[in-house]
Amino acid sequence: DPRKKWLMKFMNIMLSILFSTKPEYIPLVGCRMVRQSCEIGWCIDSVFGLGVYGHSSISILHDVDEGYKWVKFATSLLDRKLNGGKKFLPKMRTLYHTFISFWKEPFQATSAVLSDNHEEALLVGDVEMAISSTFNYCRQSLLCGQNLKIADEDCSELTSKMSQLKQIQFSLSHASHHLIVLTLMGQKRSSRPFDIFNGDIQNEDELLQYALSTGKTGVVQAIHINRLFLAFWFKRYNEAAEMAENYRSRQMMRFIDVYHAFYEGLTSFALSRRSLDKPKWMALGNEAINSFEKWVEHSTWNFENKHLLLLAERHHVSGEVESAKEKYEASIASARKHHFLHEEGLAMELYGSFLKSNGDVAEATVQFANARERYEQWGASEIVALVDSVEET
Repeated sequence: DPRKKWLMKFMNIMLSILFSTKPEYIPLVGCRMVRQSCEIGWCIDSVFGLGVYGHSSISILHDVDEGYKWVKFATSLLDRKLNGGKKFLPKMRTLYHTFISFWKEPFQATSAVLSDNHEEALLVGDVEMAISSTFNYCRQSLLCGQNLKIADEDCSELTSKMSQLKQIQFSLSHASHHLIVLTLMGQKRSSRPFDIFNGDIQNEDELLQYALSTGKTGVVQAIHINRLFLAFWFKRYNEAAEMAENYRSRQMMRFIDVYHAFYEGLTSFALSRRSLDKPKWMALGNEAINSFEKWVEHSTWNFENKHLLLLAERHHVSGEVESAKEKYEASIASARKHHFLHEEGLAMELYGSFLKSNGDVAEATVQFANARERYEQWGASEIVALVDSVEET
């Protein structure tokens, strides 16, 4: 029945629109597509319903194994079973490596696939997925600890491509992301991320107001998580806690929630050392640890070093000196083994602060020097300067 086939195609198109406007409806559409396919038969568009069903298993039910299985199956259908399916592989790879693979596979490998997927999408004429792949590659490579100079170049190139290809639907979130990169490099007053808006939006505050006024929930959440990221790295812990609380209004679990939990947990332990409301902050820190205890079962590579650092900070707050030392050193080793350069530096810096607070100034100096070296390799000149100020206080 051609009408039912067009209905499936229409629902597939709806998924792209809902992502940035009403993401809470995505699971409903995906499940409807799967049900319809089971009743009347399978087509190319059915596969994306199956992929969204798998994604919903993770984002709503928090069942990583089940969701991973279904999206892998959907990808295999396109690759081997359905006639003409290979044309749609770039779109499925974008879905898979943006929302799914991170929970199981090394983050650096999955983000690299998104970079390569840009050209494959262009070859089959899918311009939207080409831009989506590169947009998500830029986000993920920053979280992997990519050199910031290269990240800046990648962000600028993507902005140019969005303008050339008239695909600016990602430009709002991308501008906020690019601002993170520039701020870490010491260029926080740069207007480059906002040039694409031709003067209509000139800074992130205006961007946030525009997103709020137009109901772009995804953009609002992206700005909140980006501000949490920067506030944490620049040790503005009260601001970081506020941004973390703002982000908590999200309705579905996404890969970025790992970093929300990580930075909110570390922020909470930092505040518990200097606040009268210690029970509140310890509860939030423990909540982050509980999340990572589940996630690390799915991927030691991606989550182990973060989990260990949260444990180290809890031991620090509790005065458990030997346990804290053990966990700081284990976190440093895990971050190095799994190639998270910036998080290796962070663990070294926090270890240095812990050692200094316990009177071991000589070893603390070594850890601060190691942290500076990692941050310099990362390209975060502003964070290097902050380490100097922490060491001197």
